Amino acid sequence: MTTLVLTADQRKTLTSLLNTYLAPLDKHETDQLVQNLAPYPTVQPDAIRHVLAPASCISLAQPDWHPIDDGVVAMINRAASPDLIKRITLLLSLLGSGAGMALLTQARWFTPFHDLSPANRTQVILQWQQSRFHSLRMIYVSFAAMTWQQSYGNIYGLPLHQAIGYPPKDPIRSQPGYQPRFERPRLPITRHLPPGTAFDVIVIGSGAGGGVVAAKLAQAGKSVLVIEKGPYVHESEFAMTEALWHHHFEDNASILSEQGNLNVMTGSVIGGTTTVNYSASLKLPHWARDEWAKLGLPYFVSQKFTKDMEDVCHRIGATTDGIRLTGANKVLKDGCEKLGYHVQLIPQNTGGEPHECHWCMGGCVDGVKNGSMNTWLRDAVDHGAVIMDRHTVKRVLVSNGAASGVEIFDHQTKTTSTIHAQRVIVSAGTMQSPGILRRSGLKNKHIGQHLNVHPCVGILGIFPDIQDVYKGTMMTTYSDAVANWNGDNYGAKIEGLSLHAGLNATMIPWRSALDHKTTMAKYRYSVPLLVVSRNKDSVGSVFYDGDQDTDGPLLYPDTGYKVRFNYQQSKHDSHSIVLGIAASAKILVAAGAHEVRSMQLNVPPFVFQENETVFADHPRFVAWLDQVVAAGAPAICSTAHEMGTCRMGASAKTSAVKPTGETWEVKGLFVADASVFPTSSGVNPMVTIMAIAAHISDNVLQSFDSPAKL
Repeated sequence: MTTLVLTADQRKTLTSLLNTYLAPLDKHETDQLVQNLAPYPTVQPDAIRHVLAPASCISLAQPDWHPIDDGVVAMINRAASPDLIKRITLLLSLLGSGAGMALLTQARWFTPFHDLSPANRTQVILQWQQSRFHSLRMIYVSFAAMTWQQSYGNIYGLPLHQAIGYPPKDPIRSQPGYQPRFERPRLPITRHLPPGTAFDVIVIGSGAGGGVVAAKLAQAGKSVLVIEKGPYVHESEFAMTEALWHHHFEDNASILSEQGNLNVMTGSVIGGTTTVNYSASLKLPHWARDEWAKLGLPYFVSQKFTKDMEDVCHRIGATTDGIRLTGANKVLKDGCEKLGYHVQLIPQNTGGEPHECHWCMGGCVDGVKNGSMNTWLRDAVDHGAVIMDRHTVKRVLVSNGAASGVEIFDHQTKTTSTIHAQRVIVSAGTMQSPGILRRSGLKNKHIGQHLNVHPCVGILGIFPDIQDVYKGTMMTTYSDAVANWNGDNYGAKIEGLSLHAGLNATMIPWRSALDHKTTMAKYRYSVPLLVVSRNKDSVGSVFYDGDQDTDGPLLYPDTGYKVRFNYQQSKHDSHSIVLGIAASAKILVAAGAHEVRSMQLNVPPFVFQENETVFADHPRFVAWLDQVVAAGAPAICSTAHEMGTCRMGASAKTSAVKPTGETWEVKGLFVADASVFPTSSGVNPMVTIMAIAAHISDNVLQSFDSPAKL
């Protein structure tokens, strides 16, 4: 297996790169930093001079941890494909030579990067950042991400955290002996089954789709096995620190498109993404229901779908009761009301309980969040279902054109075995379900195609008073101010966002070490808003390491099959993002932000001068908004909402599965997760996934009585 092993020159180059993004400041820059931060009383001058100003990425090294060996190299070897590791190795070699630097700087520099002066290193990075060539912009993005992950986003970044006033652990829930609000018993997890054990139904995946299917079928009296690739983590074991959240995500939350323009985050843990999401529980809107019905799926405008959504919301306790607006959510509401924009609360799956967990995107220690782990899977277990974790399904067994079981790989014992069942439901998520179907011999051309996402970008407002957006409920407010800008409901939502220090660093385009440290020191005064766009005609598809090899997809012994994907963003969808950025900036200023920073690399921050009145119609600010719109979408977006790769439809010519959720090619093989969405939903998809899974569960039960015909 390919791993990254650095030569001495490559190590020197990588070190100099990280230490350029997070670079020590000279005396003049340090004095300027102190002056810049004078209006922010919580940032202490001693901390600025003695901690923040001299800090570099390498200065954070500890006796038991180094940002190169234990940080970047370990991260790359965990998450990167063999091809990407080869490209990184080549890139570091090129940067370490004069000829390579000439190539990568368009003949502007002929000196190895590590031999350049600090000022010239800054100029090289800014040249990459502003380059018209995507490959050069990605060099900037990639090494910036590595730097922030090994500094602010790391437990060893404590000196930086203290300097900016950020507690790297939940100060309440990380205390020894803390008593959670709800103490839930551990779910019973089965590691091994006796040879020959068989079930009525095997469910692959334990998230929003798999949890519902398991519960519904077990409650109906069927014997059910749930197989999850990720581990089981009890509430008492959740890490209340940003540095460790990535362990609960597929490929450590670092699945980057082949084009480098989109990063995907999806849960890989018992409960799937419902364990680590922001609790947003929005129903599928009427316009999406109408659109899907017109694609030959009348279920979505039926009373049954309405009831399925209501039943789901009742079980997970989706409600706006108990919400107390704080941080970004309060700012969003205040700004929208001043502008006359639409603004609305987001129901939470908390049963009306206050949910101010701060760190809940790493898992809800208080047990308030009613994800699949605390609802559907408990229902399933109460009715006899069995749950296995840390097993990857290699393929579905097919006999005489019908599903008959699965072949699985145990990540602990590194062994393969088979389990038989009369029905198999694939709920492995949009990124992994297509792979299971393909490895099982299905040939439908739509499997793995039509990847739809909600591309997300953040925009940061800086206020004169403390905001502390990491506190309180994570996401409780949204605006549809630009959700229907073109009259077809393919626009962007704007949502309030709880943001921790490492993610905050990624939202700030780097302009110099001084500018970066100035902005990060204002962390407690910063408010992010999230633009969540609904992609319309962008083109995406998924595939897997080794797909083209003779032996087929590569099974990694510790992580399963590594997903890769293509994503080409359309002009329409890029414009939706840009309009969301502009509207978010106006909302922030209307709420009182005197500085606004976009993630667009070619747009400078906007700062109101001391003698200027802060308001959204200020001529200078309006001119800056024109610049925002003209600049286009940021070079890279992120998403936690992936849909459509096994889409449902009325014909095998246009879809991968039937309206019932059953595959067109194999009897008794169903798909029940966001991959069956016909298009992007336009809202956080959890409730929609669960409602569709409830419907597909009914169809599975009917198939036992009268098996469907192909």
